[in-house]
Amino acid sequence: MYQHADWTKVCSIIKGENPSIPRLPCRLYDSKILAVFGDMDTVIVAKDVAEDLESMFGGGPDHLEIKMVPGTHGFPIPTCDEVVKHIVAF
Repeated sequence: MYQHADWTKVCSIIKGENPSIPRLPCRLYDSKILAVFGDMDTVIVAKDVAEDLESMFGGGPDHLEIKMVPGTHGFPIPTCDEVVKHIVAF
């Protein structure tokens, strides 16, 4: 992950670990993110990115949810119904 320092900072905000972030104006503070990946994407390799995110979030489901959909790098277009279902359920 090339942006590891940036993701580490974002993850600390989402996990509620960064007390310098004001709680009320920052909706990400102590929240959760949804990461959706195409299972055959060769640009964003889901397994590698998911492992990185899980290690930054501590592997628990409290702040991170990962979903896989069929497809390559352009997965949101042909699988838009499935992507929207994941977003709505989130």
